[in-house]
Amino acid sequence: MIDPCGFCGQSGHPVKLVKQKRTFQPQSSCPQAISFSLGVAANSSKASPSTNAPIHCQLCPVSSGDCAIFWKYNVHQHVTSSHDTSYESLLAGFAKEIKISQLEKEHFRIPLDLIDNSVQDDSNATAVASTSQNLLMKRRHQTLQGNTGSKRSKKV
Repeated sequence: MIDPCGFCGQSGHPVKLVKQKRTFQPQSSCPQAISFSLGVAANSSKASPSTNAPIHCQLCPVSSGDCAIFWKYNVHQHVTSSHDTSYESLLAGFAKEIKISQLEKEHFRIPLDLIDNSVQDDSNATAVASTSQNLLMKRRHQTLQGNTGSKRSKKV
């Protein structure tokens, strides 16, 4: 799967960031899409462990527009497959924006043997993204089924 949707995990649901007042709001054709705050999604917590949110690839030309928007968990794969650069040579701010923190990995209960804390290499990024995506999809499915007692946000 080249660019799985951050809502359902399937391909074919590109995401955009649409400016609304002073902030950007994710927008997708995914039937599982919900509205959420990008600011809140930027911080992992036990209650909301995922920081998977749409971000702009800072290596893509500005003229790319919506084509340069990727889910955070997919950006590393995009960078390594589409740009002639290594993870270590990314701009400091961009590298920080796409980094999956140790705390987030712990919140997702990713097995320690799948986590390489030295550098987020391709295999580690793929394992973390895949494991995190699967856990996130399971939790969202439970929420939609009413198993967590929380209410679903309005569709995007």
